[in-house]
Amino acid sequence: MKVTYMKIIIIVAQVILLVIVAVFTLSADSKNLCQESSSFSGTFYEENPTYIDPVDDSSAWQFSSPEEQGMDSQLLNKGLKKLEKHKSLFCVLIVRNDTIVAEHYYNGSAADHSNNIHSASKSIYPALLAIAIEQAYIKSLDQKIQDFLPGYRFDGKKGDITIRHLMNMSSGISWREDFTEYKIQHKDDWVGAILDLGMRKAPGTSFYYCTGNTHLISAILTNATGMSTCEFAHKNLFEPLCIKAEHWGEDPAGINSGGYNLYMTPREMAGYALLYLNNGNFNGKQIIPEWIIKESVQKTWSVDDEFDYGELWWLRTLNGHDMYFGWGYGGQFMYVMPDLNIVMIITENTIDGHNNIEINSGKFISNYVIPSIKKK
Repeated sequence: MKVTYMKIIIIVAQVILLVIVAVFTLSADSKNLCQESSSFSGTFYEENPTYIDPVDDSSAWQFSSPEEQGMDSQLLNKGLKKLEKHKSLFCVLIVRNDTIVAEHYYNGSAADHSNNIHSASKSIYPALLAIAIEQAYIKSLDQKIQDFLPGYRFDGKKGDITIRHLMNMSSGISWREDFTEYKIQHKDDWVGAILDLGMRKAPGTSFYYCTGNTHLISAILTNATGMSTCEFAHKNLFEPLCIKAEHWGEDPAGINSGGYNLYMTPREMAGYALLYLNNGNFNGKQIIPEWIIKESVQKTWSVDDEFDYGELWWLRTLNGHDMYFGWGYGGQFMYVMPDLNIVMIITENTIDGHNNIEINSGKFISNYVIPSIKKK
């Protein structure tokens, strides 16, 4: 009996050791990857080059005709023919029932091309924050941001800003999109420069789109977890989904770009969108908690007659179908259509100097994607 117990103890110890080694190896791999792929370009927004993903992920996907998933290929192709007239179009990727039914690349792009998804990357932050909460790095989304940013002044109303205010674009910080970025890009401390801005409104009282908010979230994640946002994301979210960002920008202090300058392939974008569609589950494993999906895609603000905003996701209704999406500069779209079981990705060329014209994604969905679904 003593020998048997001893063997059990040895086996248990070996298993624990293997787990510890695996965890440290994973952490080291994530750190090394991020050290290689993250850098400061010298400006807030980069020139948007194309990177090449060295891994062929075709075997990780299922493919079928649209008809096999209850869609009309003729109508879809008619819509795609109209889209391909856009000289800036890179990709249209449609997934239904977890299966790729349409995947088209244009103007020299390809499945292994990784491009800047711009503000569509903002929609990744709800998942990262939820993981940080589940791992006890952060107490809740209603925790004040000053708890994570020591050394900065939070006078008056600024001291009331919470993480949730950053997420739903109601921080009240006096930011002017596509202007303030260029004012702070020559400073050494972008987090400090954002926090030094005045307050236009009290936190939580009005919607005002601000990329500075998501950069603060990146700094919060870095300070809370002790890892760069890139490392934390790869270790806990990207690697389980077989995603590797080919590049992730940084500010001069080494904080990863928050909600911009993240480079992914269309399939990687679709993989993340499918995680939301499938309630946080991937291959039978719960990667992110369901509560963050429910919370982040609930309407917080009515932006105008066409769009609403949740928590780092845009919301809209087309042809009677509610959907939510990540939306990046120049036509980067990451759509989730829950009641249709569809994910749709559109990407466009935003390389500096290119004449980019953003595609009307809503018109394509309304006129071709939704009508292509065959009634049972």
